[in-house]
Amino acid sequence: MKRILITGSSGAGKTTLARRLAQKYDLPLINLDQHFWQPNWEKPDMEAWHSEVSELVKGDKWVIEGNYASTFDVRFPRATTLIHFDLPRVLCLYRCIKQRIKTGRKARSDMAEGCIERFEWNFYKYVWSYPAKHSPKVFEDAKKLFSGELVVLKSSEDVFKLEESLKL
Repeated sequence: MKRILITGSSGAGKTTLARRLAQKYDLPLINLDQHFWQPNWEKPDMEAWHSEVSELVKGDKWVIEGNYASTFDVRFPRATTLIHFDLPRVLCLYRCIKQRIKTGRKARSDMAEGCIERFEWNFYKYVWSYPAKHSPKVFEDAKKLFSGELVVLKSSEDVFKLEESLKL
């Protein structure tokens, strides 16, 4: 595993797995949320964002976690391994709400500076709709753009098995 791309719903465990893989294989860790969001949840210029991601994937080794389907075209061809979390939406939603309560009114460590946690209905709707609306796009684009090893995690047990097999 040289260039690992991790996708999936918010609350699925992308960041946790990414941290563990980066540490285990001594790979640079790139959290896309830290690069996308500007302070106070401002979105970047999309052309500049696409260019930035193009630069991020040029490295020979990395773990990149995050969705941002608008950049699949530059990330999927460079990845050697794609790990996609396809967990139940109830579990992901529960974890997002739990994380929000746990974090309070602070920015998470995997978020851009100045992005204070908040309760946002659109975010929770996104999480709820992820399996039906967004997950199919990952598989669709992977089929066209990705040629490496695809790992799909459909349950917490699958995540545990992967971590055990990799001795994380």
